[in-house]
Amino acid sequence: MSCNGSEDSLLECARSGSSSCNLAGVMCYYTVKGRVRIVNGSYPDEGYVEVLVYDKWRKVCSTNWDTKDAAVTCQSLGFLGGAPTSFPAVEKRNETNWFLDSMDCNGDEDFLFECAARGSTTCSSGREAGVSCYSHTIYGTVRIVSGSSPNEGVVEVLKNYRWRSVCKERWNKNNADVTCKSLGFSGGFPVSSLMFVEDTDYAYMLGSMNCVGDEDSLLQCFRSITPSSSCYSRGKAGVVCYRSINDTLRYLIETTAEEKKAVKPKLYINGTWRELCKDSLDDRKANVICNSVGFSGYHKSVRRGSEFGNPLVNNINAVEGKTI
Repeated sequence: MSCNGSEDSLLECARSGSSSCNLAGVMCYYTVKGRVRIVNGSYPDEGYVEVLVYDKWRKVCSTNWDTKDAAVTCQSLGFLGGAPTSFPAVEKRNETNWFLDSMDCNGDEDFLFECAARGSTTCSSGREAGVSCYSHTIYGTVRIVSGSSPNEGVVEVLKNYRWRSVCKERWNKNNADVTCKSLGFSGGFPVSSLMFVEDTDYAYMLGSMNCVGDEDSLLQCFRSITPSSSCYSRGKAGVVCYRSINDTLRYLIETTAEEKKAVKPKLYINGTWRELCKDSLDDRKANVICNSVGFSGYHKSVRRGSEFGNPLVNNINAVEGKTI
């Protein structure tokens, strides 16, 4: 069947014939209000999403669960908005406590039941959809602290009226950009909180973020609902924000006695120019580094850079660089 929604009968919809298929079903409702809830979170504004079907609360599968689905869920419950989260499924996939799968909200629906979806008795991805709702405007809910200047520091998010740090697990350039842009900067670099503080207090930490990069705030990014055990060993998320990349990034070009040139990227963090750890340098980054300062490539045999840490250097040039 292929209905556009305005037909008076299924007989008016486009359709194709079939000799064998699964039978279709529907759940009709007089009102959708009060048929969605969030449960089992640490606070009343976050948790699993459940829908009331035939007097039984059933779960929603997180397949294709995104920001629009979360926003519709949270707004229908009286919140201003929300971000999608997911949980490992507690129940076995062959049990029948699932109902909705592959939600596809436009974002302007009043209730989750108005969104396109598939009915399901199993969750194909094995994960339960969840939300983290917020009841205040997203602006002014993110800050960076403990840095030596206003553009750098540990990232904190205002959640449930308490400032909470963010797990460094999966902390990347997209997350840093969203953080810094929400604070009025052009972008940012992801760093560890160890650059600024000793991580001794892990209380009130948010789970790892997964921003696309075009969100207005970290509160709109997909995240894990609780920190994993690895968060406590990796530290907290930090950023170095910039209005111009030249303020925080430069390349040092060292020319040796053999006329070889080594290019070293450095970030200005906490009042000091710091070098990029060689363990994170791969062929792709090496190409970008060399190309950004006018070279056509690099020597793979010396990509690690240790060969240039010697007293043969007779000329050093600093070049303000492009993001890598």
